[in-house]
Amino acid sequence: MHLHRPEYACAILCAPGRSLLLELRDASSRHAPNQLTCFGGHREATESASQCLRRELAEEIGWQPGRLVPVLDLYRRGRWLARFYEGAFTATLGDLCVLPGRQACLVALEDLASAPVSRWHRAALEGWQQGHEQVVLDD
Repeated sequence: MHLHRPEYACAILCAPGRSLLLELRDASSRHAPNQLTCFGGHREATESASQCLRRELAEEIGWQPGRLVPVLDLYRRGRWLARFYEGAFTATLGDLCVLPGRQACLVALEDLASAPVSRWHRAALEGWQQGHEQVVLDD
């Protein structure tokens, strides 16, 4: 079930106090309106997933972790949707320059189950918490 490269790259950014840095998208967002997602985005044809994620983090929040480790791949209908990387969030929310229409927020791991996390980010985060290296979405 391996294609050449994933379509998207996303960051699981772990903050002190067992929290994750997530993005809340506004109602006008094209994807996942009014929902929480991991930061990241669509990979350009010429870049690796890692290059994509570093570019996306610079564009979306103006900040990058020192180290990003690939931890999980997300698949759907035989397509490699996304590679998720784990990194440490060592800054503060005030240090970030978030894109308009988005909001950076810290969500405690114990609050994820009740938080409005988008469908495939929820599947990826649950898989990550369970130590899985792959998650396959059911339709």
